[in-house]
Amino acid sequence: GIFLSAEAEAAEKTGMRETGKTDRFQKIRLSMQRNFERFLEKRAAGFATAITTGNREDLSGEIKLAFTRIGISHVLAVSGLHLSIVIGGLDLLFRWAAIPRKLKNVILIVCSCLLACICGLSASVIRAAIMLSFMYLADTIGENGDSLTSLFIAIFLILVFRPTSVYDIGMWMSFLATLGILVTLPAIPKIRLRKCPR
Repeated sequence: GIFLSAEAEAAEKTGMRETGKTDRFQKIRLSMQRNFERFLEKRAAGFATAITTGNREDLSGEIKLAFTRIGISHVLAVSGLHLSIVIGGLDLLFRWAAIPRKLKNVILIVCSCLLACICGLSASVIRAAIMLSFMYLADTIGENGDSLTSLFIAIFLILVFRPTSVYDIGMWMSFLATLGILVTLPAIPKIRLRKCPR
């Protein structure tokens, strides 16, 4: 029951070396960062890295302060919304290219999982990836997707595989925001209809 908070100027991880899949995704993130640095100005490269991979280390203090002052610093964190926009864009592109529905859904499920890994597997990104995967899986087998069920399955899976996520306030805010949207969205057309004259 004793908690310790400490600060260090430098740290080194010792013990077993992490290998395998996490290293591969780390290499992909570093490669993306290098490409941004090669083709963009330093400040723009830091911003592009932050919104694509979630790595905010190279962001200048000016940009962080500016985003904080106008109240949109959450834009700099890769979230489920970012993942949903990218996958939604791919979905539209594949529909335009007339790719068969089942193949398109399988590709989008794989893409959502890969993008979640590249973005560092934050809780909100994992939630979005699981929800999108369930939606496309339901479409593949000819069923209607249930967003509320997929949301609760996503939270269940996150807590099973990462029990310490129960202390992650970002995960709970993402969960509650999504739950609020899913619960209130069906009520909006009814409210509009009541206000409109016959």
